[in-house]
Amino acid sequence: MAEFKISRFRYTWRDEWAADSSTYNKDDVVLYQGKSWVCIRQHTASTFYQDQAYIPPGETLASPAWVKMTDGRKYLGTWIPNQVYDAGVLVNIGANIYLCTTSHTAGANFTTSISNWEIFATGSKFRSAWTAATLFNW
Repeated sequence: MAEFKISRFRYTWRDEWAADSSTYNKDDVVLYQGKSWVCIRQHTASTFYQDQAYIPPGETLASPAWVKMTDGRKYLGTWIPNQVYDAGVLVNIGANIYLCTTSHTAGANFTTSISNWEIFATGSKFRSAWTAATLFNW
């Protein structure tokens, strides 16, 4: 049976992934869009997706920089056009919260990429301030 030594595993927590030309080393761990990722090759960050699609000179297959360690969700706030969204992130449109089901780059308006989203939670949208002697519908 092979010998197993836990002390040989050396992960380094690097916090939130940054596209600021940070240099990442093998076994660095980052948080990106609610998921934790382990670096599997040394590289300088460009965009997360370019790091994953990098093809070394003379090669034909991509050499990804990251492997997903844990899954999770991240609330990003209001949906933004032309933004890259990763599967599992949450955004709000109006009163509803949507879950991204497919990684994609958003179009100019939400309806053009609605097939990449599903409703996660529905809500009521606050319309205006309450005023005395005003009848509000239930």
